[in-house]
Amino acid sequence: MIASTFVGSRYSLDELITIIRPVVYVYAVMKLGRKSFAPLKISLVLDIAQIVIGVTRLNRSSFYEAK
Repeated sequence: MIASTFVGSRYSLDELITIIRPVVYVYAVMKLGRKSFAPLKISLVLDIAQIVIGVTRLNRSSFYEAK
C-alpha cells in the first residue's frame, strides 16, 4: 500500500526511511525514556528494512538491465 504510493515518486522508500529514522528515534526516546532499549530496537528494525528494500531495488534494476 505505502510502496505503491511511492512507485512513481522521485524518492524511494529506503531513502524516506533514512530521513524519517532519526525523528522516530527521538520520538521513541522521548516517549519511552533513555534507559529503554526499545528506541534502539525500533531504529534497528528501520535500518534492516532500509537495507532489504535497497538491496531488493538494486536486484530488480540489475535484473531488468540484464534482459
